[in-house]
Amino acid sequence: MLKLEQLSCGYDSGFTVSNVDLSIGDGEILGIVGPNGSGKSTLLKAVTRMIKPISGRILLEGQDIWQMQGKDIAKTVAVVSQTSEAESMTVEEFVLLGRMPYHGQFQFLETKEDHNIAVRSMELTDCLRFKDHLISETSDGEKQLALFARALTQQPRVLILDEPTAHLDITHQVSIMDLVRRLSKEF
Repeated sequence: MLKLEQLSCGYDSGFTVSNVDLSIGDGEILGIVGPNGSGKSTLLKAVTRMIKPISGRILLEGQDIWQMQGKDIAKTVAVVSQTSEAESMTVEEFVLLGRMPYHGQFQFLETKEDHNIAVRSMELTDCLRFKDHLISETSDGEKQLALFARALTQQPRVLILDEPTAHLDITHQVSIMDLVRRLSKEF
């Protein structure tokens, strides 16, 4: 599903993560653990095409991600980060952004299927109850649940989680990790 071959990446400042070999198959869950500043986020930025590798390759279903269209990657990979840039929209509108990779060239409105997928994702992440709230009016924990719901709405085969339980109370931390485990078994 996702393979890193001799991947080296980093920044002009000189910080690099070097020679990473990694292979992740369908249904596998992998955690990257290390101290602050060890390169975990740098590695994730390379995998999500935010930074270009210095050397090596990142393969998604056998294709080099730098040879793929962004829309095709977005249909396969979703990212749950710790920040939301969309403060002036409702939670439901934000979650529906996950359907953008599936929109046609001149499609400006979501379909009934898009709405059904978004509602299911919000049910799974317990944010359907505040779907009409503005993102700017939600707590950090609610924003995190909405970020997770948006990622699920993409219907990805690869889900990249950057501290997915940040800002969540213990009940939601457990339910999100249980959901990740359940979803991994469905692939």
